[in-house]
Amino acid sequence: MADLLTKLIPTALVGAINLVPITVVVTLLMAKGGLSRAIAFAIGQIGTFAAVGVIALATASTNAGSSDTGSAVTGTIIAILGVLLLVLAVKLLVGAPDPDTPPPAYMAKLESMSTSGALVTGLVLALINVKQLGIYAAGVAEIVEADVSTSQGWVALAILLVLIQTGVIVPILAYLLARDWAIRTLMKLRDWLIEHNRVISIVIGLVVGAWFIIEGVAQITG
Repeated sequence: MADLLTKLIPTALVGAINLVPITVVVTLLMAKGGLSRAIAFAIGQIGTFAAVGVIALATASTNAGSSDTGSAVTGTIIAILGVLLLVLAVKLLVGAPDPDTPPPAYMAKLESMSTSGALVTGLVLALINVKQLGIYAAGVAEIVEADVSTSQGWVALAILLVLIQTGVIVPILAYLLARDWAIRTLMKLRDWLIEHNRVISIVIGLVVGAWFIIEGVAQITG
């Protein structure tokens, strides 16, 4: 279990550094009466990721990767995700638009969005957020491949889910615990992320993509 967590924790924390969910939840919190909408967005976002993880883990037994065939399959999945992340990073490097970034017109509607609309937004953005969902899928694949019990697999999934969604969870908790400080800090964070999003996405794509390819190839050949 300890070996699995040493792989999952950095994977999840890197996946948590994602502009779209952080920007949306902070924008919702800044709007008048936005706490309920921010929570609804978080429920949609986290619920979608949880459903993906539960389905994956329920349909593939943990320990599946302990066999040569299972390890090769898991390694192939991780390597393919690594290639996709590298391709996205290179495209951003040459000036292509970020596929994860929602249209500005849509972002402008956040302040007047209903609670149900925020819930649906969380659900939809979770499904189309290519980089974060890919990193999460790689983490789930690591759990399936690991030599752990079924109960440990579920615990690992819960840890992965919470960590990769810290960008959504932490702003809401900060707002609840220290509203004035949170508003000032979160606005600065949002503006900084928007300004440096392309650089962050490129670095994460290149580093994590290369990491996943090396990890995947090692599992295939090992």
